[in-house]
Amino acid sequence: EQCLFLLWGAGRNGKSTFFEILRRLAGDYGVQADFDTFLDKGLGSSGGPRNDLARLHGARVVTTSEAAEGRRLNESLVKSLTGGDTIAARFLYKEAFEFRPTEQWTIGGELRRDREDRERTNTVVGPSSRQAAEFEYTTWRAHADFALTPTQQFYASAAKGVISGYFNGVVDNAAAGLPVPLELQAYDPAENITYELGWKAAWLDRRLTTDIAAFFIDYTGIQLPFVPPPPLVTNLVQNVGGATAQGIELSVNFAATDRFQVGGTFSYTPTEFDDGTVDGGRVAECGGTATAGIPVAARGFCRNLIVNGRALPDVSGNALPRSPNSLASLYGSYEMPLGATDWRFSIRGDASYTSATPATTLDISTIPSRTLFNARIGLRKGPLDIALWSRNLTDENYVSAVIFQPPLTPPPSLGFLPNVSLGERRTFGLTATYSFGP
Repeated sequence: EQCLFLLWGAGRNGKSTFFEILRRLAGDYGVQADFDTFLDKGLGSSGGPRNDLARLHGARVVTTSEAAEGRRLNESLVKSLTGGDTIAARFLYKEAFEFRPTEQWTIGGELRRDREDRERTNTVVGPSSRQAAEFEYTTWRAHADFALTPTQQFYASAAKGVISGYFNGVVDNAAAGLPVPLELQAYDPAENITYELGWKAAWLDRRLTTDIAAFFIDYTGIQLPFVPPPPLVTNLVQNVGGATAQGIELSVNFAATDRFQVGGTFSYTPTEFDDGTVDGGRVAECGGTATAGIPVAARGFCRNLIVNGRALPDVSGNALPRSPNSLASLYGSYEMPLGATDWRFSIRGDASYTSATPATTLDISTIPSRTLFNARIGLRKGPLDIALWSRNLTDENYVSAVIFQPPLTPPPSLGFLPNVSLGERRTFGLTATYSFGP
């Protein structure tokens, strides 16, 4: 990371203890160095291979204590050590050799324990419907990074994420106010574990950077509406689903000149519900009801599984809703000074692509793909920035979201109505910002 960390503070505040812990964790890769190693020795230094630098060969954690007042760091040496440059060294009475402080492993981990105190009251039912619960869950992340060279880094990580749980309610108003069983009045957090492998690299004197990643996500306990036990009518959210996602991501940025930069991103992430996953909340879209399930006449139209005696929509193998398979973006920017003034002129254009995606867990409705273009022209002088910009430059008419609502007419009408939200049309704006302070 090309970093040198300096710990500053009064005495007896844990600096030396912290360094000692780092060295012990590093084991044989931890070295305590004399601070003179990093100081400017003036004109009296021979400048040849040094024994004190030879001790740093193979080290991953190097610590030292403070120097005497008034001494100066050897800036070129510090830059070489932290920047991965070749170092000349020699052990006493042995041949000189060269090494580079590269091929570094970094291993880390995080662990977090959360507790959420949540409550809910149905204002229609009144205070008797008040619910309160504690939702506890643990999340974590572990990673290992390997720096092959200062410009080539590989990494692997695994992490657990959580979507918090919530409440279903204490009574079913659609079933004459019958009580919901205590064990179904709330649902647990949903979990996912993400595994990722990646490669980050810089080329052409760091003017070109590339990031490539492959990942796999395993979702468990997905929160989906599920049929209630008789004689209840309203679906209850339960942890009944599972799904997977896998894909790749690519990012490229290139500084063609000091003034002109281009770049782009691409990701491909297909998703899929696990076998045996049903979504009771979509039964109306198949012409059925929560109490009766999908009618026999509609079962050829909607794939279904029999659960508790009722046919429910089978979403096994379907893509997760509102999760497009492909995303892509491109940008180009140019910046230049305006003559001999302090003003700088800039122009930027970008395009983004989002592939089509299912609107719900079923395959009967789709949010179409879209491509949007944005542009910005700016003037900057010191802390003042003035910009003329446009979003959705080509005035694309596109769907941003779909919500399915109950019909206004009574049964046997079609059991859903799509409420479509359109995205923002072409927009122009002029903004001026001024940054105060240093």
